[in-house]
Amino acid sequence: MILLAIKSYFDGSEVPEKALTLAAIGADEDTWAAMESLWDEVRKNRGNPAYIHMTDLMAIPPQGIYKGWPKEDRDHLADGLLNVLLSFRGHPTVHAFTCSIKLADWESVRREKNLPTPERMCARMVFPHVMRWYVQLPRLDIGRMEAYFDRGEKFVRHIEPDWRSKKFRQKHPQWELVSSIGQAVMEKTTALQITDMVAWGRNRLTAGSHWESDPHYVTAVRACGSLYSIHRPIDKDGLRGFHYREEGFAAIDPQRKQREEIDFRMNASEEFKRFDRMMQELMHTSHNQLKAKPDAEKVKKKQKAKSSASEGRASNGKD
Repeated sequence: MILLAIKSYFDGSEVPEKALTLAAIGADEDTWAAMESLWDEVRKNRGNPAYIHMTDLMAIPPQGIYKGWPKEDRDHLADGLLNVLLSFRGHPTVHAFTCSIKLADWESVRREKNLPTPERMCARMVFPHVMRWYVQLPRLDIGRMEAYFDRGEKFVRHIEPDWRSKKFRQKHPQWELVSSIGQAVMEKTTALQITDMVAWGRNRLTAGSHWESDPHYVTAVRACGSLYSIHRPIDKDGLRGFHYREEGFAAIDPQRKQREEIDFRMNASEEFKRFDRMMQELMHTSHNQLKAKPDAEKVKKKQKAKSSASEGRASNGKD
């Protein structure tokens, strides 16, 4: 009997106001060890940065710990890391999962469809796919799955409360396969760095990367396509046809909508804030104008009444 223990790592990537992506990679412990060993070997031999974070590495020019790196050194490192992923393409116990949302599309229909946050939509899309893949692995007796999120990752709050809910787990028995949901430090966790590369690539394409305008287009395509994967894009058409029914902890949490509204307002773009201020000013102006209008009409009526009274007295005097 083979008892297969799977570890799944989750990481998000976001281009503000454009796209949000959650990526996950699942693999058995032995395969993770092999993949991490090759990844670290490439990292050390091609510049030896302390860790890999794609947003900083692929910035133009490179930022963070990669600041000052020549373009050639950066590309040499990225190419080697991508080849590590490609060497595990087709491996029977390695699979990637991604969900991406175009934030402008989400914003355009969120009130109409009463949509949950993009983070919750992606989390509730990706996590079940990981569990379904795990259950369907061929010729293996299922053990338990461990799930790890980057430390402070906002997606985890949409998964962990449901996993801890006995009622929710009774309704969805596959969640019993998850032995733990934890958080790890990306800078010290190679598996999260590998997942970050997949999330970065998929999110860059969702945000509008094109081969004619983006020098990193090919890198992004390779990043999200080197491993066998399932991708779930959510665009405007998908959102308009979306029928969402809350389950788990969120379904009984009366303060969730209020918190999401507060989070939305805090994270609103400057353009939205300017629009909101303009609307408030217009509403304030309209209110003052409406208030002033009855006052003007009262004055006009008083003047008319006074004029009528004067005309009446004059008429009586003539009689």
